[in-house]
Amino acid sequence: MLPGMDENAVIAPVRATPRAGDTIVTNGAAPPTPYQIVGGDGVIVQIANRFYDIMDSDPAYASLRALHARDLEPVRHGFARFLAGWMGGPRDWFDRGTCVVSLHRSFPIDRDIAEQWAEAMQRAIAGQAGLDPDIAARMGEALGHMALGMVNMERPQASAPAERAMAAVAENA
Repeated sequence: MLPGMDENAVIAPVRATPRAGDTIVTNGAAPPTPYQIVGGDGVIVQIANRFYDIMDSDPAYASLRALHARDLEPVRHGFARFLAGWMGGPRDWFDRGTCVVSLHRSFPIDRDIAEQWAEAMQRAIAGQAGLDPDIAARMGEALGHMALGMVNMERPQASAPAERAMAAVAENA
């Protein structure tokens, strides 16, 4: 019992990682998280939805789209929860114990696919009205690096004879 404390008071342990539904009180000295700076869940959900809308509708991302199920609703939700936690908000996605790289390991991701993902994400972030340009640039850069970290196979390479044949055709065209 601490001096001045009510004898019926209960001291609860503090979790190092907040969970969904936790009330977080800051002392004003801690800088705001990127999650707080961008506007929280509402903005995060808009970015995640815009990303999947772009991927789903633009033929430039057909290879990326082909890796996803027909119904994008579950992945939209999961990605929004991932982004929220990644940016310093509720960590419910991370509390599941899932590793984002392990989750994608079973998908054939080459550099082209990773670059499609990064480009679609850049467009989704850029389309968010009112987002601070510095935060948007940092988000895009960091998520682009993450996408390249998912690469688990090399691009199919043409054989040397096939490359020579293609070069010969191009010369004679």
